[in-house]
Amino acid sequence: MNSENNEGLAKLFGINDESPLLSLVEESIPFIGKALSVYKMNRFNKRLKRIENRLLNLTYSLRENEDALLNSVFQKIVLPVTLNDVLEEHEEEKIDLILNGIEYIYKNKIDNTSEILIYFDVLRELRVNELKELYKYTLPEEKPKKREKFKYKKITIDEDNELKKNGAFRSYIENHLEKLDLVDSTAILKISILEDLTQEDTRDNFFKTRAKKGLTPFGKHFIEFINLDVKIYYQMDEVLDKG
Repeated sequence: MNSENNEGLAKLFGINDESPLLSLVEESIPFIGKALSVYKMNRFNKRLKRIENRLLNLTYSLRENEDALLNSVFQKIVLPVTLNDVLEEHEEEKIDLILNGIEYIYKNKIDNTSEILIYFDVLRELRVNELKELYKYTLPEEKPKKREKFKYKKITIDEDNELKKNGAFRSYIENHLEKLDLVDSTAILKISILEDLTQEDTRDNFFKTRAKKGLTPFGKHFIEFINLDVKIYYQMDEVLDKG
């Protein structure tokens, strides 16, 4: 990293611009400190180099910005918290989402500390599979397919156990998203089942009802905050497939 970049990042962190980058970070964020493992520091160094250009762009913007309160929030809250998340995060795919959050805060001039911390608390709690599931709520709803006649298929005990495990895992994700107030049962829908009616059916059976889950207002704001879009979704998919 050249001296110009060091100077820019030093301005961003609000500390001595003559120190090496990693020393700057250690000095400005007490909870990183010298107790870090070599593995963590190497991982942090690689991540920091990968996001360096985005941080530098933010640095130059802050230099030109005359909003003292926003600049103070960035140096005292946003950067210490998010750099710690960059250090500690286990899933590489989430690093870009952390940076998206930083840029969203600056672009929208958010200086409410509680709001900022809550957004990053939620992101910290979610795993990649949960973020992928959350993204699906932004997609247009598919039309229900016509039911096919049930065909019995004998499955092995191992296959049955796998189905149960997958179902339990999916249930956990859905419950977790709802617990974080990202999704909720928003409506009771009447679904036509005309194509499934038989001669024995009556008018009373013409409609069935079911609960439909959807994004909450907070869920919509959170997705906007981390810019969880189709590009990020498929990047996550590729990493998971390689894993």
